[in-house]
Amino acid sequence: MTEITLAQAVAEVDRLQAAAEKWAAAEVTQTAELEAFEASAAARLVDDPGAAEQLTDEAARLRAGLALTRRTREAAEEQLVEARRGVLRARAAELRAEAADRRAEAEGLEAKAAPLLEQLRALMGCPYGPAVSYGPSGV
Repeated sequence: MTEITLAQAVAEVDRLQAAAEKWAAAEVTQTAELEAFEASAAARLVDDPGAAEQLTDEAARLRAGLALTRRTREAAEEQLVEARRGVLRARAAELRAEAADRRAEAEGLEAKAAPLLEQLRALMGCPYGPAVSYGPSGV
């Protein structure tokens, strides 16, 4: 699996969110167009029964377009869910890398402090170690 940066993952979410919104708006518009067409088609057939084939073809075209738009919106929404997971994976990778850096820094400080604490113990005659931290509340 290819690692992507957090910025890339966020950009993908933004792109897919815009696509899903665009297709959702198109679906609303096409649904309204189909409903308006169907309402007017019946009235047109009363006046022109010979237009049945043309109106049927147009209704089929509108329904097919609406179905495709709906499936496209659903696909964009499914991809958006996965892209949001990608943002979480990218952020987790960043946090793991940051934690590894901080662990390495802490180990380096401990390695420097150990001989100094040993010297202090030898001079003062009692052991010294890191202070116990109870967190910001002091509890």
